[in-house]
Amino acid sequence: MSILTCEDDACTSRSTARLVPAYGFGYFDLAAGPDGRPRLLWYGRLGPAGTDAYHLLTCVDARCSA
Repeated sequence: MSILTCEDDACTSRSTARLVPAYGFGYFDLAAGPDGRPRLLWYGRLGPAGTDAYHLLTCVDARCSA
């Protein structure tokens, strides 16, 4: 799972930040907190042999660059 960050309005310049390996997606929600950092809530598997579960991920900074 990665986050794509657009550097301009047309998203012609962009970067990605790799978060975690993911092998299955169900529900997926993205929200920005009051500090500007994104929060991702998703339901799926972190590994091919894993079981489906809810996962909450938060980037270190607002651009997910760290």
